[in-house]
Amino acid sequence: MVRGWYDDVLWGKQAHWWCVDLSGNIIDPTIDQFPTKCGEYIEFNGIVSCSECEKEIPEKDAIIIGNGNYAVCSQRCALSLVGIKQ
Repeated sequence: MVRGWYDDVLWGKQAHWWCVDLSGNIIDPTIDQFPTKCGEYIEFNGIVSCSECEKEIPEKDAIIIGNGNYAVCSQRCALSLVGIKQ
């Protein structure tokens, strides 16, 4: 399984998962959800952008808040994102 985005011609970049076989061929059993089926697969590289300061950090080091909707690089950015200034 591969995590990333499917960049659909009409809908734009959408979070998506797909499979790759041993030969490197993309197998996408859920491609029918996209209107054009002629988009581009973009694999997630493990880097996220802080939702507050936009610093790029490895996902494994990010603090994930807001039911998984926001990644931040520090407690300071987490507090700032929700309106608490230090």
